[in-house]
Amino acid sequence: GAVTADTVRYLRFHHMPDPYASDEVEQMLSSPQPEQYNSELYWNLVRTFVLWGMLDEAWAVLSRHSNCQQCFRSNIPTLDEYHEAILQEDRDGFLALRDVLLSAPLPGGRNDENDSGLDITPSEEVDNQGVVVAAAAATTSEVFGSPSAYKLWETCGSTISADGIGSDFPVEYNPNAAKTAHSAWTKYIFSLTPLEDLTRRIPQLQSVLMILRGNLQSTVFESWSEALCAELLYVRPALRPNDLHIRTARIMEKFGGSADSGFDNVILDVMKGNAGRVVEVLHDLGGGSGAALPATMTALLTNLFTEAELVSNPDEHPHSLNIQTELLLSASHAILSSLTESQKDIGVRLSTRLLLPYARPNGDGRVTATLAETLERHAPQSDAETKQLIGLCRPLIEKKSMRVLDGCVGLCLSRYKYYMADQ
Repeated sequence: GAVTADTVRYLRFHHMPDPYASDEVEQMLSSPQPEQYNSELYWNLVRTFVLWGMLDEAWAVLSRHSNCQQCFRSNIPTLDEYHEAILQEDRDGFLALRDVLLSAPLPGGRNDENDSGLDITPSEEVDNQGVVVAAAAATTSEVFGSPSAYKLWETCGSTISADGIGSDFPVEYNPNAAKTAHSAWTKYIFSLTPLEDLTRRIPQLQSVLMILRGNLQSTVFESWSEALCAELLYVRPALRPNDLHIRTARIMEKFGGSADSGFDNVILDVMKGNAGRVVEVLHDLGGGSGAALPATMTALLTNLFTEAELVSNPDEHPHSLNIQTELLLSASHAILSSLTESQKDIGVRLSTRLLLPYARPNGDGRVTATLAETLERHAPQSDAETKQLIGLCRPLIEKKSMRVLDGCVGLCLSRYKYYMADQ
């Protein structure tokens, strides 16, 4: 369960197509009765959102159903007792369905707003679909937790320490609490009589409820990623990290994939915790191209793996290469090469900031030498730029780093020559 939320987000962001890409989908949703406009397309869209765990979007589509719109119309004419009872039955059913969908404690959340990994905090529990809804008939928070119970699956804290560095360790994750909330939510679906009544009126909802209850035997999946995503959401949300690659390999085989072919093999290696394979793939996908951004990302990720002891350097051999240092220096050169001429000052600042944390007195001397050489060759255009660069290097100078001191002296001499030439 510790990796379920991140895996679901990864699958949705990188392996799922855009469900709104078709113009026909937009036309269907804008029609007064979308389920009549194209019934197959409508229910396929609903099931797709449910399989991906995007229950906010699933409710947005379901709430456009003509029966749902009829239930919550404000200008409903006077009806006889029979039709009023039917209307109330549908209203209770849709309220129960909304309550279930918008309170699901699913790993990865009920929408894709944070799937990119940019930590965009969505507004909590706001119905922004433009649909008129009433208060739910039953409060699920009394049964299995609050509507934000999906956060129980999160393993990364959002707290910021005094030095401005965010924490990245399990400060909120409680596997027992997360599993209990998910299990209670699943049982709660079975107990809702209004939902059963609604499925008799709208039979297509039966397949949706089967997915929510974790019954995927009759579900047709479009890809292995969709099948894995649904299994993690509804069947095995507490899957152990060591078992993730095993389940993924089995699902891939069902869809004709092979653990020895192409990108599928890379995914399985990453799931196994092969950090070296991650670095290799990033290097092949652009980290070794000389472009500044991919080279920097590859170098920084390698540094994280090294500090976490997931990647080791073969220091015992005198002729071995320190991969951490090699990638770091390659990223520095890529930055300086990409930002030249009018943006050279930006390149030097970025390169300096990249190398400074690793230019330790007891570290690799090549990092310190590269930093000093970068400073010595740079001709700052202003005193403010010179002061900023020297300020960045001050902690190293105070630790008696003579090479970095020589680089800063070179910056001062450059400004001295500028003033002498001006006079």
